[in-house]
Amino acid sequence: MKKNNKGNRHLLTNAFTLIELLAVIIILAVVALIATPIVKKSIDNSKNQALKETINSIERAAYNYGYQNDIGYSTEYKKLTLDELINKGFLKGDIINPVTNEKMNGCVLYRWNETNNQYEFKYNEECPKYPESLITVLLEQYNESNTTGLVKDSTNENLYYYTGTNEEVTNNFLWYGGHQWRVLEFDTNENSITLISQQPLTTIQPSSAVWTTKEEYESSYINTWLNDYFWNSLDSSIQNNIKKTLFNIGIYTDVDEITIEQNIGLLDEEQYKRAGEADSYLDIKDYFWLGNRYNSSYVRTVLPQGNLSFNSVVYTRDVRPVIKISDLIITGGSGTLKDSYYTENKATNTNNVQVGEYINVPYNGSD
Repeated sequence: MKKNNKGNRHLLTNAFTLIELLAVIIILAVVALIATPIVKKSIDNSKNQALKETINSIERAAYNYGYQNDIGYSTEYKKLTLDELINKGFLKGDIINPVTNEKMNGCVLYRWNETNNQYEFKYNEECPKYPESLITVLLEQYNESNTTGLVKDSTNENLYYYTGTNEEVTNNFLWYGGHQWRVLEFDTNENSITLISQQPLTTIQPSSAVWTTKEEYESSYINTWLNDYFWNSLDSSIQNNIKKTLFNIGIYTDVDEITIEQNIGLLDEEQYKRAGEADSYLDIKDYFWLGNRYNSSYVRTVLPQGNLSFNSVVYTRDVRPVIKISDLIITGGSGTLKDSYYTENKATNTNNVQVGEYINVPYNGSD
């Protein structure tokens, strides 16, 4: 019995007591309590630093894009989405946020800083809808299944146009240069947009006789009004953004018979038919001239019923100018009749601003 007791005492002296185990556990818990925030902070700092480097790489990609492309010297913010930078090869694939492990979206806002005489590029996680290029906004309306509204031309993958009624085409209104226009079409390769005035801007006799040559059309009353009077009524900033366009002024059965390249023209029959003719968004329930001639005695017109017809040049009918402009940055609007897309002019006074133009004029008490 004594021997066994000695053996038990020996075992107890070489083992941890319950109190000692509890003390060790408490010490480890305290160490963990102290160390965990430090480790977490170190990990968070590493992730945040990685996010900063990722954002820097996005902004460098935007800078490289700007260096290799003509992005203009606008002092107003414009933007490049990450998808655009990826599609154009300046970013390689989706960008993952090191903090959230989710795909990064947003955009890079950029502008020309006149004070520093250099571009500014700044990543914005919450990419604002505006400012935005009009073509980019219009493309959001496109779907491959569309048969009305915005559709793609079957022979030119870069050309999109509108077709359908006013119920089917509701968001292609643009307020520009003091006039309300509707977008007929746009070309993503040329970055150009073709517009027609929503309502007639004048009523006129087209000519003294139906044109049979380009020269006769050039000297016609209607062309003089379009490319002299109306052209000179536009602000220089609008004129500078209008692209010369090839207009069809030939006989309606062969609109390419006579063509003319100029700043402002008229709708041709093919364009009206493509839009849907009667009851389409181009049908304003009033007479207006087309650019084509019917024969040597008559000019093509649209009737108040929306049907294609013809009239003698002795009659006066409405004129709806057609222009092609370079893509522009819009600052607001939803494209509807009551809320047209618009671009805001920054003006220092009202001398060069047309009636109805959206402007932002500095104000002080003496103004």
